[in-house]
Amino acid sequence: MKNIPKCFRWTLMYLPRRIARAIFYRLPGSWWCFNTSIKHRGVDIYVWTGENIGRKLFFLDDFEGEQLDIFSEFVTPKTVFYDIGANIGIYSLVAGKKGAKVLAFEPSPDVLPYLKKNIELNDYDITLVPEAVGDRQGNTPFFVSTKENMGVGRIMEYRKRTDRSAPPINVPMNTIDHYAERYPAPTLIKMDIEGAELFAIEGGKKLFQREDAPLLMIEFHPGEIQHLGGDVGRLMGVLRGYGYRQYQHISAKEERWYVFTKREFSRSGFSEVSP
Repeated sequence: MKNIPKCFRWTLMYLPRRIARAIFYRLPGSWWCFNTSIKHRGVDIYVWTGENIGRKLFFLDDFEGEQLDIFSEFVTPKTVFYDIGANIGIYSLVAGKKGAKVLAFEPSPDVLPYLKKNIELNDYDITLVPEAVGDRQGNTPFFVSTKENMGVGRIMEYRKRTDRSAPPINVPMNTIDHYAERYPAPTLIKMDIEGAELFAIEGGKKLFQREDAPLLMIEFHPGEIQHLGGDVGRLMGVLRGYGYRQYQHISAKEERWYVFTKREFSRSGFSEVSP
């Protein structure tokens, strides 16, 4: 019985990607839920196949492949990378493998055991910061997500994606400016924090105004941002006001992730987004 999932995994990997995905998305989420370690992009990753990222990594050997390819081009051994919303640590591990100094920010109690395990499995320069990133120092309520997608906990209750059987917990929170003073300042930030981008960007004013401000790779969540009283367009305008220029990759039209930089930026597949 234990070998059945592995056999099925190899079958999907050898099928054309389109067919493998079609089969994968028809699998009941309750099938084959177990913890296991796999190799992905040359790093060891400990996953639970009962949730979204673990299932995709185990059965398809893929998660945000295009974004990770682009992200990898930004990382060098001199990079100081802040992974804000690290989840189980895929971006942190990819950056660590390339020799970057990594700070992995993740407050979710469901995800943290996997992130800790993945840092332990790989001998990279990764510092775990089990805190939320926001606009002030203190604590914030944190609502865990459903187990099928446990990496998308939020600082607010949000539709069916929140596990309403679990009460919110208080987690520590601080600002990007604080971390940039406490640790080496970042040269690269990836941010994917389910609507809290609004507060995280407000907490990085000093850093983002600097001439040597970091390159940003941000996935915006419009529904969640509006739920918290913000607006995606205004948020992007704030970054432009700091002197950032905004770029979108051709593959990201529906994903709402963007690159912001103050440096010269000319890469294939990217176009500048006009205000």
